[in-house]
Amino acid sequence: MKTTTSAASRTPPDLRQRAEETQRKFIARSLRSRDNARQSSKYVNSDAVIEQLEQMLLNGKLL
Repeated sequence: MKTTTSAASRTPPDLRQRAEETQRKFIARSLRSRDNARQSSKYVNSDAVIEQLEQMLLNGKLL
């Protein structure tokens, strides 16, 4: 029977640590960006964007 090793256990600890730190920074930047957009008049809810895109598809404007 063949055994499998998860990718996490094959990844060197220093590389995994850097990847996790990069991910944390990315998430922090994303949340700051979202919050800044909400405070400005430039924030558009994702549901509203999807609704607008669906309407464009129905109207044949996004082909």
